[in-house]
Amino acid sequence: MKTTLLLILIFCSSLVLGQENILQASGKVCKNLSSIEYEISQKPEKGKYGFPTIKANITQQKADVKDIGFGKALIKVKGTIEEKGVSEPFSFSYDGSQFLFQRGESKVKRYTKPTRGIVMGLLQQYLFMLHIRPFSEETPYKPLSNIFHKFQHVGEDVINEKKYQIIKSVSGILMPTNKNGKSLQTKNKKPIQAVHIFWIDSESKLPIFYTDKFNHKTISIKKLNKNYQKSYFTLINKNTSVQERSYQETQQDISGENLLKVNSLAPKWSGVSQNGEKFSSEQLKEKVVLIDFWGTWCPPCIIAMPMIERLEQLYKNNKDVVIIGVSAGEKKPQAAENYFKNKGYSYIHIPNGDDIAEIFKIKSYPTMYIIDKSGIIVQSTSGFDSNDFEQSKIVINKHMK
Repeated sequence: MKTTLLLILIFCSSLVLGQENILQASGKVCKNLSSIEYEISQKPEKGKYGFPTIKANITQQKADVKDIGFGKALIKVKGTIEEKGVSEPFSFSYDGSQFLFQRGESKVKRYTKPTRGIVMGLLQQYLFMLHIRPFSEETPYKPLSNIFHKFQHVGEDVINEKKYQIIKSVSGILMPTNKNGKSLQTKNKKPIQAVHIFWIDSESKLPIFYTDKFNHKTISIKKLNKNYQKSYFTLINKNTSVQERSYQETQQDISGENLLKVNSLAPKWSGVSQNGEKFSSEQLKEKVVLIDFWGTWCPPCIIAMPMIERLEQLYKNNKDVVIIGVSAGEKKPQAAENYFKNKGYSYIHIPNGDDIAEIFKIKSYPTMYIIDKSGIIVQSTSGFDSNDFEQSKIVINKHMK
């Protein structure tokens, strides 16, 4: 009996060790990759209608470059995407300095100051999430620190006589805790979780299949550790027509019809600030006005607000410039006022500005407009980008003269 129990314990210990080692082994192989070229086929999970079918060839090569969403890596992707029965080609690339994007029969668009926000906005979820992240992450399979996130080995699978180890990734929003560390999660409200599953080839230790609850990806490895020249990571040749995209054109590419047009007349509005002062478009004539639409429920809004405060500090002694935040969509009374006060922001805040947001036809948050002294919209942005501060300075300085 003791011998049997000992054997069971030894078996269980070795099984746990093996489970831990497959994740470590796959991470080590991925980390040691200098480059990888692979074909990927993505199809909607059974019963998940409305999701696209995508086929693409992807090359990723690690490099000491700015991470714009692909890790420290250069990337080149060419393929087709089929949505609602319509198929069209697409391609995008990043060579460490410029991001190129083409979809359908349009010209290649060049973005010379790419950021993660710009790339996510242009590619949208399906194309942005297409590449396999462990192939170019500095630490493959590293749990994200800002949310609940863990990886675990959950079993073994045999497909076409090949053995695969199954790794599950579970991530979600961290629930708030009280001073004793106990979760404040209610019985009726569970944290949102995302589940992703990798099938790791037992021989190569590379992920070969990947799925979430919406899409399934099949990965066919073509080349490993080839040294590609920087010029490989471009979509441009001597016959390629290229559109250079300015800051404002980039914003329009990302937001489409979600923004009021630049050079159009701003709508008339009025509101009362957190301090009880009345403000209106009529009152602010002959001033350059920046209006930021935000909400406490919107993470990108919260990230953008220190930038808005920096602009306030920069122009606080200039009577020709007015910086305003308009909060909307709040479910809890005083939530925006309390947040604004606790953070110590000093620019004008108009709470409960849902009516103003409706007048400006706000469809996403944050959205920011700069209006010149004659009431014309001279800049419109949606979302937050690290280029916004400098660009806003340029526009304000130009129009306050």
